[in-house]
Amino acid sequence: MERQLTTESSPELLAAAVVSTDDGPGSWVNALTLPHIETVVNSPLPSIPGFELLQELGRGGMGVVYKARDAMTGQIVAVKVLIAGSHAGALERERFRREMTSAAVLRHPNVVQLLNAGEHQGLPYLVLEHVDGGTLADRLNGTPWSPTAAVKLTAHLANAVQFAHAAGIIHRDLKPANILFAADVPKLADFGLSKALGVSDSARPITETGAVLGTPSYISPEQATGDKEVGPTTDVYSLGAILYELLTGRPPFDGKTTLDIVLKVLNDSPIAPTRFCPELPADLEAIVLKCLHKNPAKRYGTANELLADLQRFLVGETVVARPPSVTRRLFTWFSRRPRLTTVTAAAAVMLLLMLGLATYAVGSIREATRLAEVAAADAAVSRQEAEQAKAEVQTVRLVAEQDRRHATEIRAKYEQLRTFLESFRPGKMAGLLEPKPAPSCIVAEPAVSGRQL
Repeated sequence: MERQLTTESSPELLAAAVVSTDDGPGSWVNALTLPHIETVVNSPLPSIPGFELLQELGRGGMGVVYKARDAMTGQIVAVKVLIAGSHAGALERERFRREMTSAAVLRHPNVVQLLNAGEHQGLPYLVLEHVDGGTLADRLNGTPWSPTAAVKLTAHLANAVQFAHAAGIIHRDLKPANILFAADVPKLADFGLSKALGVSDSARPITETGAVLGTPSYISPEQATGDKEVGPTTDVYSLGAILYELLTGRPPFDGKTTLDIVLKVLNDSPIAPTRFCPELPADLEAIVLKCLHKNPAKRYGTANELLADLQRFLVGETVVARPPSVTRRLFTWFSRRPRLTTVTAAAAVMLLLMLGLATYAVGSIREATRLAEVAAADAAVSRQEAEQAKAEVQTVRLVAEQDRRHATEIRAKYEQLRTFLESFRPGKMAGLLEPKPAPSCIVAEPAVSGRQL
């Protein structure tokens, strides 16, 4: 049953939940679980037949790693032994055995390779490839990495984790200290807390009931509750925590004490990476926060799904973690292709310029057309007025002709009247008034003087 840790949890429960995987800052040590460990820094180098141990490279809560030379081949290798030696308990030996079996089946360029294994005088040991590039923890100094470099490194790790999952192995302790470098090639190391998929820890336990496995700043909430039924999404969470630190320079959860960190892992949401790095791409932030979701069902289901989204980000495609709008997709796509963006912007400016010129030309043509139409309308009016004037002129001419004819007629009548009147002048009037002789059949009357008339 899942166990929640809170500030009200008893000190006994919190102490019992702690198991060491690293004795550096933030590590968890449960003295009850590891009763036989006594770290002696200046202890003499152990003797392992066939190998010359040269120097100590590092140690954790369970094992110590030495640089050694293969006496037969002269090859430089790394030899890991249990700190407790022949006094190691069943839990330590089981973890050591799991690391051996896990490393034996993982032949991958991003996994530290197991070369040999054995036991001498009750001291189990593993012979691993020697990786001399230090750890990722050595390369983290609080300065954020560039998004591209952080994504590429995480993609390599996700590829290795997916390979392990496909082989049926969950790492359960992914953290910067367990990522080694051969030159610039990252390699996963320390499968001591690994678990076989589909196999319950209750069948072959490596911790006490309720114990928490992992390093606080990088463990998933289900690990923090001591849940034994963890799956691939647990490693996905840890990959997200590593990517978070690469991008921001700090782990997603930190605190003054281990308990502070555990409670934050259980109860707090991680601060958005853009709060620390405002220029961080929103798509990348979405990928990180999806990995760090409290609910395993809402994370990437597999490391391969995470790897696919990281690759989408690198090539400028839409990421599954944050389906954007069309506008955001275009912005994201162009923002990751500066050269193409420059060419496209130049083409867009030229297109806008051409559109502007075309708009101006169309406007000019429309204005010219309007002026032509106005001129044509004016010409039509002028023609109409000219026709009206012509008609008026013809009317005037007709009236003038009629007046002329009328005047001619009047003149003619005047001449007739004048002629008629002239006929009444005195000389002519006398002749007209003289009596004419009567016809012969009529008896002549005596003459009458003019006065009598």
